[in-house]
Amino acid sequence: SSGINAEYGVKEQNEKTRLAAYKCLTAIGYIYLDKSEDKRAAMKDYFEMIIAGLTGSTHLAGATLLCLSKIVYEYNSYLDADILDQVVEIVAAMMSSKHKEILKGVLSFIKTSTGVMH
Repeated sequence: SSGINAEYGVKEQNEKTRLAAYKCLTAIGYIYLDKSEDKRAAMKDYFEMIIAGLTGSTHLAGATLLCLSKIVYEYNSYLDADILDQVVEIVAAMMSSKHKEILKGVLSFIKTSTGVMH
């Protein structure tokens, strides 16, 4: 899926690749919004697709957390409290991870989400 490919891209060393991956994530989100009359339901579907990456490898889980940070930043006005609460619970549980990649993603999510969540 394009979402998973973009998720891996946010972890690339090459800056152009990372930027392209974030642009892809943003573009996919806008496609979800444009194709739906219910913007909140569309964002919930998109968020759930991205969240699926948390069940993958350590590398994919870390990348997914970075993607979730971007999505929360970009689309926070379309995200219902229930989906945000779900993600915060997942991220809180991941704080006990011993993997550096996951902890970097957790910190990124916390930093981003505290700036945009009310």
